[in-house]
Amino acid sequence: MIDMSARVRSLPGPSWAAGSVVDDLCMGRGVVWAFPRPAPAIELITETVDRLYDAGIETHVVRVSEHVDPEGGKARQRDMPALEDTIRKVTGKAAPRELLDGKFTPVVTVFDALDICDEVAQKAVDVGMMTTLREWAVQSREDYRRTGIFAGVMLVTTGSVAAHVAPDNDCLRTRWHWGTVTVAELCLLAREIAADLKLGWERSTWMQWVGSEVAGTDPALLVHLCEQWEPAEGMSQLMNVLCSYAMRQGWTAKDYASVPRNLGEPFTPGRTRRPPCPPEHLAALYDLGMLDWEAERGLRLHSAALALAGDVTEISHRVWAGQAGCLLPLFDRERLEICRRLDEESGGWRNWCARTEDRNCSGLAVFNDSGADQAVDEGTPVMEFADIRQYLSCNRNRSTAALLKRVDFLTKARNCLAHYTPLSWENFSAALKWHGSAEEFAGKG
Repeated sequence: MIDMSARVRSLPGPSWAAGSVVDDLCMGRGVVWAFPRPAPAIELITETVDRLYDAGIETHVVRVSEHVDPEGGKARQRDMPALEDTIRKVTGKAAPRELLDGKFTPVVTVFDALDICDEVAQKAVDVGMMTTLREWAVQSREDYRRTGIFAGVMLVTTGSVAAHVAPDNDCLRTRWHWGTVTVAELCLLAREIAADLKLGWERSTWMQWVGSEVAGTDPALLVHLCEQWEPAEGMSQLMNVLCSYAMRQGWTAKDYASVPRNLGEPFTPGRTRRPPCPPEHLAALYDLGMLDWEAERGLRLHSAALALAGDVTEISHRVWAGQAGCLLPLFDRERLEICRRLDEESGGWRNWCARTEDRNCSGLAVFNDSGADQAVDEGTPVMEFADIRQYLSCNRNRSTAALLKRVDFLTKARNCLAHYTPLSWENFSAALKWHGSAEEFAGKG
């Protein structure tokens, strides 16, 4: 099992989130930090406490569940005391200035309520937890402005019960683990995981691009895919791997059954503005870890939740998106290289291009014309794969046979991706390599 704690903490998104929380606390503000259940909460809390220590701020971490039920059993609704009672029980003090007690250095109390169930969290809200937090934060912020010394407070919760009712103002900030990790970050992380697992170059590339797209914003799912997914076994095996992850999270098809197909918002292409918090009508999905947000895609349902619902179409689209991001630039780079080699080593290439250039991308040029003068390209004539294939077919010989075969394959592979059809593992692997053809084409074979 790969230990992801340090790696998740070092990702730009989580690192920025921890830094923002520390900035709030260092200015005397209180913080309510909400996480979905599967999120790497402990890693980010540890990162935050480490940063506070580096800043010279004394920190007390209090596990609220240990003071809810003295017998150590499951927290019961009737056992949840008011927050000030817990504070006094742990610290002997019940107010920020009492906790400072003549100290000349700031102090932050972190209340870890991650183990508290929703019913107990609701009871805590009912008995005045938010009122206590707000009063504490107001006094702490006032002390910071007046003296620079404060007794800050942070409440870390699992689920949205407390966070949705927490006031968000200059004294008390509400932070959500929401849009914190991106697909691009998992793309980088997949390289490290693949290297640890010694997956080999082709499968590492698959996991870096396709695995990260399927994993979305969940590093734990990325590890699970790298360990369990065998791309050669097709889509059915992927669905089984995703369903096994969902079972590990305790999810069932019923958890997903009530989700509206459009999530209550229209799809907007391109980068979107992050909502301040998960929509309240989807709070149950967020709490379970089935819902997240991405800048380029908006609201995103977890792939394992989609697998529970049997949504092969959406999961296949994510596989395609990962393949397209990886392969389409490679295909075009190989096309340019083939044209360069034909220009250097085949005498009839330029004449062929001159006869066919009038139909080459003419529609694209008109569509893309901004009205500005276009630079004249006097370099290598560049044609589409279909034109290259036709040229090689008309000028077939022993030295170009391998190149013709490769161009035919690239034409079909690109057409598949252009029509939103993911490639099989065999074809994806073949797209990444071309053995021996360069020497044969150059007449050295």
